[in-house]
Amino acid sequence: MKEFMKSRWFPLVATIICVAILAAFLFVNGFRITYAPELENSWDAISAVASWVGVVVSGLAIYYAVQVPKKIADRQDKIALFEKRFNCYMAVQRITTFAISIKDAKTAAEISNAFLVSFRYSSNYFDNADFANVISDFQLLESNIVVGEFLFPQFDTKMIQDLLRDTINFIVHLIRLNDTKSLDEEISDECLVIRDSIYNQAIKFRTTYMLPLEKEINLKNQTV
Repeated sequence: MKEFMKSRWFPLVATIICVAILAAFLFVNGFRITYAPELENSWDAISAVASWVGVVVSGLAIYYAVQVPKKIADRQDKIALFEKRFNCYMAVQRITTFAISIKDAKTAAEISNAFLVSFRYSSNYFDNADFANVISDFQLLESNIVVGEFLFPQFDTKMIQDLLRDTINFIVHLIRLNDTKSLDEEISDECLVIRDSIYNQAIKFRTTYMLPLEKEINLKNQTV
């Protein structure tokens, strides 16, 4: 019922129902449309009524001609906003998922596997990847997340950007290790510090912002 009330047909149906109720009320109270031959027709009056009817019909036509495109435009705006919010949410989801999944990782191989799963890359990603590919991929993620503060009431762009930069440092380190064929070696103490920092940032962001983001996306999805 709520969906019908929001549709473009609801005003027309409501008008028809109101006219039908008024006609039924008049009929019950004795009103009839009859023709009396002894009465002289007033063509001026008929013409005036016809003119007013034309004005009313034209007004209704103009109203609906304006309202229908407006509703279509509003719906398209809602769809576009939902798509931007969803892309931002998915970028944040992948970044934080990776950060949380490497909590106990100690080798480059463990980290690379978590990266491939979290970002949905193929298993041979690191075989063909170079710095340009990695930076390009992360720039796309960053372009989706930097607009988050304009899309969501609660969003910390700087926090998620810091997390993204630390993640880039991690992945660049993996590519360098891959060049020397030492992915099974334990990562350095410096990388362990970055790993822990990434994990803590991701937990803090998720705890503070993920639930509000999900609520906004679900709310917008229901009204599209």
